Amino acid sequence: LLLQFAVFSFFKNYVLHLLKQNLPFLADDIVSGDLPSSQRQKVIDVFSENPDQNVLLVQIDAGGFGLNIQAANRVILCEPQWKPSTENQAISRAYRMGQNRNVMVYRLLTKESIDETMMQIIHHKEDIFNTYANDSAVADAFMNNNSSKEENEAVMKKKVFQIERERLEKKKEAVRVNE
Repeated sequence: LLLQFAVFSFFKNYVLHLLKQNLPFLADDIVSGDLPSSQRQKVIDVFSENPDQNVLLVQIDAGGFGLNIQAANRVILCEPQWKPSTENQAISRAYRMGQNRNVMVYRLLTKESIDETMMQIIHHKEDIFNTYANDSAVADAFMNNNSSKEENEAVMKKKVFQIERERLEKKKEAVRVNE
């Protein structure tokens, strides 16, 4: 089984260039916004067809959308992105319809770092979003055509405060239990 890696990073001039200098078996170029789209596709085609080039370096903003990197069966995310949809798009470049191999996704994360803090914030934001999406009062407010924008915002603000209050109460209760 040939392993082919698509390595995504936001930091082209630091992370991707550092990897390019130190890793063997790299594709010819970094897929980035600096590369014309026709050239990006050529780099991906060579990566897909040449087993000697099994590492493709991709700037996440340039390679996350509209590219088929189906040859990759390993995706490495070098740092978290503020928008989970950016990461999901990058992963979807490898895991596409017709993919006949398992795609493994690896996230590089340093313990007790800004990346770890970012992940906690992102997960918290996702939890809030999922609560809104699943909460019938919020869903009803947005589905109700008779509600004004101000009324919808008021419902959302009320729900945010309720969620935050519940989250803080759970934290306080956990502290009391641990004391």
